[in-house]
Amino acid sequence: MIFSIGVRHRTVRPVEFVCPRCGLDRPGAELVPGRWVRIFGVAVLPLGEHEPLIGCDDCGHESDLGALDVPTTEQLAGILERATVSALVTVVRASEPARADEVLAAARRAVLDVGYEPGQIDLDAAVATLPGDEAHRGIRRVGPELTTHGKQGFLHRVVAVAMTGTTLAPASREALVGIGCDLGMAAPHINGVLAVADGRVDA
Repeated sequence: MIFSIGVRHRTVRPVEFVCPRCGLDRPGAELVPGRWVRIFGVAVLPLGEHEPLIGCDDCGHESDLGALDVPTTEQLAGILERATVSALVTVVRASEPARADEVLAAARRAVLDVGYEPGQIDLDAAVATLPGDEAHRGIRRVGPELTTHGKQGFLHRVVAVAMTGTTLAPASREALVGIGCDLGMAAPHINGVLAVADGRVDA
C-alpha cells in the first residue's frame, strides 16, 4: 500500500510513575500520539494530535495523565515526612508555655521513633519558621494516601507527643482535633483516639 494512516508518538518529557499494569514505580514518558499520513511507510503529513498519555518503558502500557496523580514511593515518603513535621509543629506550638520544651523534646524523640535518621528533620527550625497554613496543607496532603487505620495510628502518635505523660490542655486538644480533620478522619474516629488518651469524648 502506497498511502496509509498511522500513529506516531511525540515524547514530551521523561517521568517516574506508578505503572497501573506493573503496579510498581517505573520509568516512562509523557507522550502525545499524532496521526500521520504515511507514504511507503514513512510519515510525511501530520493530521492532528490526540490527548497526551503516559507510557511505561518496562511493559509498554499506556495510561492517561491521571497515572501521575498516584505518588511514587519516593514522593509518598516526602509527603509523609512533611505531614509528620507539620503535625508535630502544630502540637508543639499549641502546648502550654510551661510545657513547650517538654513537648518539643518528645517531638524530637518521635521523629527518631518513626524511623527518620538523626539530623534528617530539623524540627526546631520547622517550629520557628513553618507557616501555619502550610502545616495544614502538609497534613491534608497525606490523608488520601492513608487507610482509616493509618490515620488513626498517625493521630495516636501525635497525641502521645502532645500529652507527654499528662492530660491534654484545651489548646492542645483543639489542635489535635484539627489534625484529625486535616487527615480526613470522621469525628467518631478522632473522638476515639482522644478518648483513649484522656478518657473524654467531646471533640
